[in-house]
Amino acid sequence: MKLSGAVQESTSFVAKGTSAATVVLVLIFLILHLVTPKVPFGIGVILSAALGCLVATGNFLLMAVVAEKAAGDDNYDNAKRKMTLSYRYRTLGQLIFVILVIVVPGLNFVTGILPLLVPGALIRGKGVADYKKMRAKEKAEGKTAKIQETEKSADGRADETNRETAAEEQEKTPEAAE
Repeated sequence: MKLSGAVQESTSFVAKGTSAATVVLVLIFLILHLVTPKVPFGIGVILSAALGCLVATGNFLLMAVVAEKAAGDDNYDNAKRKMTLSYRYRTLGQLIFVILVIVVPGLNFVTGILPLLVPGALIRGKGVADYKKMRAKEKAEGKTAKIQETEKSADGRADETNRETAAEEQEKTPEAAE
């Protein structure tokens, strides 16, 4: 199966962002463990975080693939059914993972569950950043257009003033008109 460029790009963005956030999470647990030995740190923390990152990225990839297929479907009801079914199964999969990370001894539920929250935050943050860039670009283009309008109207006013001045001078000197 060949993924579209948009799916590859967004999944890559989410995978990199979730991986980076997971590494930061593990480092925070390490620092907290060094400061307060009550905070657990070990292979279970690292494994839980890695599994959480894998589940979060896999969930996003599955959602993107199903959404792309549903968008290509001409039948609205069929597309909606695909998306709804996909959402249910992906949510069930995450729920099973959360239960496993809580129940299985040696795994840390905090480092297992937190990576599941990262993709949503990344996508929302990217949306806000893209919106701000778009508004800044529109604002810059709008200012450029306003400056051009001002220059044009200033040129028009200058031409009008020149014409008025010439007309006034002609009225003052009627002999020059003859």
